Amino acid sequence: MESVIEQYLKENTDMSISDEVIGIGGMKKVYMGHINSQNIDCVVKVVEVNSTNSEKRTRRELEILKSLDSDFFPKIYDVFEKKDSHGNKFIIIIEQFIDGSNLREYIKEKEIDEKEAIEISYQLMLALQIVHQKGLVHRDVKPENIMLTKDSKVVLLDFGIARDLIADSITSDLSPYGPMTVGYAAPEQIHNKKRLISARTDFFSWAVVFVELLNGKNLLKEGTSTPSEVINRTLKLNEHLILIKCTDIQVEQIIRKNLNSEVHRRSNSELEILKVLEAS
Repeated sequence: MESVIEQYLKENTDMSISDEVIGIGGMKKVYMGHINSQNIDCVVKVVEVNSTNSEKRTRRELEILKSLDSDFFPKIYDVFEKKDSHGNKFIIIIEQFIDGSNLREYIKEKEIDEKEAIEISYQLMLALQIVHQKGLVHRDVKPENIMLTKDSKVVLLDFGIARDLIADSITSDLSPYGPMTVGYAAPEQIHNKKRLISARTDFFSWAVVFVELLNGKNLLKEGTSTPSEVINRTLKLNEHLILIKCTDIQVEQIIRKNLNSEVHRRSNSELEILKVLEAS
């Protein structure tokens, strides 16, 4: 992979890239970069394309981010394709650097009060509203994919498993589980019920994150030791029995509504949720 970066730097002298890997996942490595002429930091993602599906997912994610013209999402500055000496294909993505903390780090660092939890959740729902208006479902709303900038603005990341409700699905209908992060995924994701995937799928994950902001703990993971236990708790979740540390009754009710395991019982639009949060 390093030889691919060296190739890239020879052809793009306006770019500097650090040697240190700041993130890694699957076939992707992430580095800090700097665009010299603009004097701005950036993130350099180097993705090894090892299958047709991985290339489709990467290109779909890029298309999605390019279509989301809002400060709630990172900007894509450039995309390049390279091959190493062995003929392996890589996609190099130059993306906006978000100066701040991801929500996972933020939750660990401090106790978040109710007012701030509501504000973060409000901004996150505004971001999801834009996503859903494009006919997309994020499907991976979790603290690791939510950045909080130094001026307290939410930025939603990682559309790697986003579902385009119009385009053909990449995941097989025969897969026992859908693409997901255990502990945040809705029951319909777990069961890979594609026809039930909708904005309401993201509302479930949003509600799980909201409770985590209020309680400081993930309600689906707390007290479990294996992914199967978390999945079992998700599928048997009774939203009426969940402890939610919130003094605003209307906010508490909207959270519970969106933790319902039955898709049709969750909120029917972002506007319903935003109205409650705006009144809090």
